[in-house]
Amino acid sequence: MTAAERNYHILTRHAAGASIDDLAAEYDLDRSYVRLIIREPQPWEKIGLDTRVYWCLRNMANVDPTDIDTLAHMSPAELLKLPNFGVRSLNVMREYLRRHGRDFAEIDSPHVAPATAQEARQRYEAAVAERKRAEQAERDALTVWARLERTPADQQGA
Repeated sequence: MTAAERNYHILTRHAAGASIDDLAAEYDLDRSYVRLIIREPQPWEKIGLDTRVYWCLRNMANVDPTDIDTLAHMSPAELLKLPNFGVRSLNVMREYLRRHGRDFAEIDSPHVAPATAQEARQRYEAAVAERKRAEQAERDALTVWARLERTPADQQGA
């Protein structure tokens, strides 16, 4: 029997209810080796989340990563404050939430990379419009200031 056939038999017997000890004795293998063969998926693999993101949420934020509602109500700024949780992890979280039909409560954080070209263009246009408004407000303030600094004689001659 090849190793692949043996592993297949171990998996099918385990699925049928055989214990690890019984399988180790039957195939003359160490228990730890049998455990490797029948390895259960890790929690982050079951939910489809990155390992780093899973452990940061679980240990640093004391949040259950399977609780989509709680994750959706967290802000990107709040998540970025967690140790070992950067922009890459934030984008992984965003994708995870979107797979579940949700999104962050505050998705317009400048630290979050845009998901689409359209979103990037909208952010760019909003930033340009904000800069133009700020420049216009500064020009208006300088105009008012210049008028206030004129002396009464200057105002009569103008």
